[in-house]
Amino acid sequence: MHRAVGSLLVCAMIVVAGPAEARRKSEQMLRVVAPGAKTNVPAHPFVNVVVGIGATDKAEPDPSTFRARMGGVNITPLFTPITAADGTIVGMRAAVGPALLNVGTHRSNRLRIDVHGRARKGGARVRDIDRFRFRAVDVADAPPVARALSAGEIILPGIPIQFDGTQSHDPESDELTYTWDFGDGEHSTDPRPTHTFAPTSLDVTVRLSVSDGQLTGDDDVTMVAIPPIGPGRTPGVLSVDASSVLEFGGIALGSSTAKTFTVRNTDNAPTSELRVRLGVCRQDFATGLCVSGADFALSATDLDLAAGESASVDLDFAPTEPGHQAALVTMVASATNQSVAHVLGHGHGGEAPGTGPLPVGTTLFYNGLAGTAGITANGTRFLADNTVFSCQTPQNGSGTGDACLVDADCAPNHGTCPQPTCSRGDRVGQPCASANDCPNGACPAASGLDPIDMCGDGEGGLYVLSDDGTFTDPSPGDTELGGTLMHIRFDASGNRVGAEIVKRTTSGTEQLACDKIAAAAGGQVYLAQYQAVTGPQQCFRDSREALLARRKSSGAETVLLPRIDAAEGLDVCNDDYDPADDLEVTPDGSAAFVALPNGVYRIRPTTLLITPDVDPDVFQVHPDGSALIATSSDQGPTGLIALYKISPDQALSGGQSLAALTPCATVKLPNNGGRTFVVWFASTPTQPGSADGMVVVSFSVFNRSSAVSSTLLPRGTIAISSPAGGAGCTVLGLLNLEALDQMTF
Repeated sequence: MHRAVGSLLVCAMIVVAGPAEARRKSEQMLRVVAPGAKTNVPAHPFVNVVVGIGATDKAEPDPSTFRARMGGVNITPLFTPITAADGTIVGMRAAVGPALLNVGTHRSNRLRIDVHGRARKGGARVRDIDRFRFRAVDVADAPPVARALSAGEIILPGIPIQFDGTQSHDPESDELTYTWDFGDGEHSTDPRPTHTFAPTSLDVTVRLSVSDGQLTGDDDVTMVAIPPIGPGRTPGVLSVDASSVLEFGGIALGSSTAKTFTVRNTDNAPTSELRVRLGVCRQDFATGLCVSGADFALSATDLDLAAGESASVDLDFAPTEPGHQAALVTMVASATNQSVAHVLGHGHGGEAPGTGPLPVGTTLFYNGLAGTAGITANGTRFLADNTVFSCQTPQNGSGTGDACLVDADCAPNHGTCPQPTCSRGDRVGQPCASANDCPNGACPAASGLDPIDMCGDGEGGLYVLSDDGTFTDPSPGDTELGGTLMHIRFDASGNRVGAEIVKRTTSGTEQLACDKIAAAAGGQVYLAQYQAVTGPQQCFRDSREALLARRKSSGAETVLLPRIDAAEGLDVCNDDYDPADDLEVTPDGSAAFVALPNGVYRIRPTTLLITPDVDPDVFQVHPDGSALIATSSDQGPTGLIALYKISPDQALSGGQSLAALTPCATVKLPNNGGRTFVVWFASTPTQPGSADGMVVVSFSVFNRSSAVSSTLLPRGTIAISSPAGGAGCTVLGLLNLEALDQMTF
């Protein structure tokens, strides 16, 4: 869509109407996708309105009846249909121009949209109406983000190759135009073109430019040519391995170091030949582009390996500027198993502990192979000491072995919590708290509290929830106590300075969340607490989960919601309960969100469906009260991580389908023909009290048949900046080469 150059730049700030103006929620056939409610949406000079239209369990819409009015003006003719692949109309979109807008912070615009349909039961005519107000204010345009994808990386002369630019997006939901340059003189304006290359011995760079009518975004894909082998030779089998990941950590500017990996031809046929071309570039995850530079270099760029031969290759890192940097090493081989392979390297320009500092001044906790661990703001790694001792009761009776820290933790079963001693080694007979206290020996009665969930306390400490088996209930009833909630405090270096068991939880309580308010200021811990229930004989339900808040300072508890799954509309008697898959709260504790089988819901201060179609294991809450959803997908040789941000105001018009939304950030990753997964992600304020957010996403690539060893398969943690109120996010880059599980700040 063309835009007038030099026109007034405006944005839409949406203020959702109150209950008197709210649409009829019973049908929910309309869903406002853009502009986002209460967010600044650059329109330069148009305000983009995108509306989803879809059937519900109660009604079937008729898209031909869609109508829209701006103030007293019928603007329906401005809207054009949005169609699915099968031609079904799934929405409408329009660019509302400045002639129809009131520009200025003191004058609002009123938009009304509606659609008719038929009720599924009885066929009665129904109607769905949305009304909302917005203000148009001056703001600069933001460029679109281009994402060029291909079905493969290898030039196969005479074979059509599918390219795809539809993962490109515009932060303001502007319509995009596409221009492809295939590097051989051919071009296309199709969002998803196919192209056939002629025979070549050279790599070809395919470039995509997308335009919103004023600004452009660019991305490219490199199509590689397979190196030729000698006459009478047969292609070999590629294998790439290393003893560890290509992680450099902090390296002082002006110095350098190297990591080694090995390239092998594992084919033993006498005629086998493996020709390998190698290249390295500095990967910019914000743009998706990879640029050559002096920071990373390879000791070899061409290998010729006979049957069974191998060669060691050094990846050198010599940082010329401070900050986190990522290397993408590409190998193109005359191989029968995999012709192109990628591995990632990472380093930090400037001396720093561990893998380098975090982009926020807050400790990041996670679960790793060695147990619960933490990363301080400066990058220092530490094992988060979650050691507990074991209760001892008379005659090893009931309660023996329960998790404890002091005698009072064992008192319900008339036991004690003895301080263990080293059973052997250099300090035999001496008191110990962990195996580290017993060189060459063991501390038999101390072990880590295995977390099923955990959350940061907002002051550098950690709450750990452990499920069944950590406590023996001396008076078990319908709802047995079997879990443990422990609070651990650490100093700035990660040393444990205090811990206490704060609560024995019911068996089946598995979800925990914390606000970021200090204990002295009224901070709370939240639990989705399991409870067995006994109702009338005809009732099917025998369980429920309640939302419980516990004061960090006093331990006083309040039941905020007696039944969490009421958000789904489940009956208190006739429906079995749906357990929460995840529980999150905003840093200020003003709102709580939960993942249930039917989607992600806000359950406080009021019930609201945020999105119906999300993997419930990967959602978080932004400091501004929005829900964050991370998804992964794969297209050809590329993995994609997409981060979506949905404000509660957007969801007032119905739960938002991710397919209709523009992600606030997307990240391209090499997948070596495998599958990309989001392992975990976490969100935190950029600084205490701020509504701006920092998001870290850990990913991993799985490929059972890859030529790349499991050590070198792409994995890592990406940092993304997400300001308050806005829909746009900025990818900051790779923080490490680790897939960190159960991350929390």
